[in-house]
Amino acid sequence: EFFLQAEDDNLVHPGIPADRKSEWTAYMQVRPSGYVRADGVAAAYDLQVWYFFPYNDFVASANHEGDWEHMTISVTEDFQLASVFYATHDDGHRIDDFTQLSFVEDTHVVGYVADGSHATYEKAGAFTATIVDDHTYEGGPAWQTWTKFENLGDVDHVLGGRDWARYGGRWGEVGETSFTSGPPGPMFQGKWNTANEY
Repeated sequence: EFFLQAEDDNLVHPGIPADRKSEWTAYMQVRPSGYVRADGVAAAYDLQVWYFFPYNDFVASANHEGDWEHMTISVTEDFQLASVFYATHDDGHRIDDFTQLSFVEDTHVVGYVADGSHATYEKAGAFTATIVDDHTYEGGPAWQTWTKFENLGDVDHVLGGRDWARYGGRWGEVGETSFTSGPPGPMFQGKWNTANEY
């Protein structure tokens, strides 16, 4: 398997620090949605927001280079919130009850990124995960992804000259297992097709 290798792990693994968060960039795609809530409200579009971390500093057996994670915000034809999907490792969960969600300025739904593992949840707290529990906290760096994002398009129609998105190898070293190897980029993950989140 092909993978990207950092020239200097000590420089790359820490990522861009919070005091330079104006440099943080989120990547997104917009797709037609087929999601329908139990109460019959149908989503028209899925806005999938991807974020990259250069190192997954979780626990020794689960550490790996590179980590692409995401949230999917599903909206109706008139752009009202219908549902939110939170990606957690190789899985995820969908929230249709907005009383379980937090918002910034009543317009932007909040996701909490787990310490070290980068799984995304709807609130601060402890969560049971596949290997060890995830923990999210209040008071960490706030990433307002809507202030700096790039629309990737799709694998056969990448937008804005972002040809790096077509790279189908791993974003980090190959480990002993798939779980300890760098992940493929967003367009080469199963949940890039948001229907897999329904």
